[in-house]
Amino acid sequence: MITILLITDQPRLQSIFASIGELPGVTLRMAGSLDHGAEEITAAAPAIVFVQDRLSGLSGNIIARHIRSRLTSEETKIILLSEDNPDLSQIKEFVDRCLDLRETDQVLTSAVENILAALVQKEENSAPGKPNASELVEKVYDQVKLSRESSPAEINGEKQAAVQASEEPAEKSRFQDRLETVLESQEPVSVHFAETRHIHSDGTPSEPGMILRGERVGDYIIRDEPGKNRFWLFAIASVALVAILFYLLAGGKKQPAKTITVKPASVSAQSAAKQTPTPSRLTRLPAFIPAQGVDAAYAKTHPGWEKYITNKLEFKVYREKDFIKALQVIDLSGGAITEGYLKDVLKEVGGDSAYAVATKAEKGNYLIEKGSISAAGRIITYRDKSSLHLKGFVVHFQ
Repeated sequence: MITILLITDQPRLQSIFASIGELPGVTLRMAGSLDHGAEEITAAAPAIVFVQDRLSGLSGNIIARHIRSRLTSEETKIILLSEDNPDLSQIKEFVDRCLDLRETDQVLTSAVENILAALVQKEENSAPGKPNASELVEKVYDQVKLSRESSPAEINGEKQAAVQASEEPAEKSRFQDRLETVLESQEPVSVHFAETRHIHSDGTPSEPGMILRGERVGDYIIRDEPGKNRFWLFAIASVALVAILFYLLAGGKKQPAKTITVKPASVSAQSAAKQTPTPSRLTRLPAFIPAQGVDAAYAKTHPGWEKYITNKLEFKVYREKDFIKALQVIDLSGGAITEGYLKDVLKEVGGDSAYAVATKAEKGNYLIEKGSISAAGRIITYRDKSSLHLKGFVVHFQ
């Protein structure tokens, strides 16, 4: 939290700094006179003092000297607001910087915001022992294992395995095995007469009534009893005709086989699958992330990552082949992220606001919770150890 003190009697400056005081992490105090400003400094020393030149008719040199004498810390910055463009070489001992009041309100506001941003960065760098949410979430993607592209060797191995699998014959079903067995049993065995007909020692052929080895019964009947060929043909034809007539008559009355209906999967499950997109296939930026707040420079130094900033929140998005694989959200206001906001985010990106915590661990001033979400992903939350306020969270899609 940065505390700034503004000492001025100009409504214009009071209006400009009023908007700056609404920034997250900034506390603004105002004083309308030099004496009032001295009282504010004595009550609680600010991190930075913005003071108007020619206040009560006094020069910037006198004002800066007076303020510096009241400060107990040399770390407090003094910024002089002047219209005369004073010579800083004469007052550099007491003033750190001077802003020109002849600039527009927008230019002045931007200059003050840059000063505050530099001060915040300096404080963060000077206190490494006290981690903040930004530093914690910055390295979350190193802790969470993100899926990477397969190496060329892995890809070639997978392709070769697929080719081998396609060349191997498919496993035969039990029905197909039995069908082939029956077909094979119907095939006659090819046997030559010369090899199978029994010849007696005297050269006479085997007697009628003997079945030659390898000979089918039908062939034996025709060969052995030629006089009865017509009778057998008539008998076989009659039996076949009766069988055909029986089949035709019975077929008209035959009841159809009972149809087994396979019940489809739950309708609700199917509709849910249609309505909820697969989280790991998200490509569009979620609606809760402001596209206009993109930090283009961040993506250049962090391949695969995108950064978006608002006054209160910072968003980071990690992509692989245009698909969103991870989302990071951290608080910048010094307050907390509400549980309702977290549930809304999970609902939008995963279709369900529920999540389950698997492990908890303390690290510095934070309680780190790791768990899973219903949409095939994982979640990491960072909470203040004492208040349990949510400071940041990461969602990783598997």
